[in-house]
Amino acid sequence: MGDRMPDTEQAFRQVLDDAFSLWQKKHQAYGPYNISYFGERGILVRVWDKVQRLLRLVWNGVENPLNNETIDDTWMDIAIYCLIALLVRRGQWPKEHGDINV
Repeated sequence: MGDRMPDTEQAFRQVLDDAFSLWQKKHQAYGPYNISYFGERGILVRVWDKVQRLLRLVWNGVENPLNNETIDDTWMDIAIYCLIALLVRRGQWPKEHGDINV
């Protein structure tokens, strides 16, 4: 690659590290089976919910009603769901459903 952007590369790495840390916390709290049960379709619904939230806040300029979830948090959630979807598609996500009754 021609022009290197070490600051951008470092920032990108930091975002990936932050995403991994957040994923670890949520994975420990929720486990894998909330994803396994509905698979890729379930992830798509979760991402769609997050995109709809961003459309309201960013596109339509609606004030954020949730003080505990920032726009950055929503983007990070989408990024993590996208990575989980890749793991599901590659068969690298646990397939068991655990003890879930729906």
